[in-house]
Amino acid sequence: MQLNLVVSTNTAGVRCWQRNGFKTVGTLPGAFHHPRLGFVDALVMVQQLALDAWQELLSRQQSLQTMYPMKSLQTRRFWQGCA
Repeated sequence: MQLNLVVSTNTAGVRCWQRNGFKTVGTLPGAFHHPRLGFVDALVMVQQLALDAWQELLSRQQSLQTMYPMKSLQTRRFWQGCA
């Protein structure tokens, strides 16, 4: 399982995480201090990964880290899903 907090006012970020299979499971009221809006909610977003998905992720990450050592596979997959 992967867990992320996303600021509720970041609508583009929320959409991007949703496109990558994350679901909102809760809200933390006033958890983030926005410079203009004051305290805003943070969304708790999770994605469940099956065992075979973990194994695939690990094998791909090992091979891709050789090619792209500065970026993780998770980061690349996330941004590819936003395009």
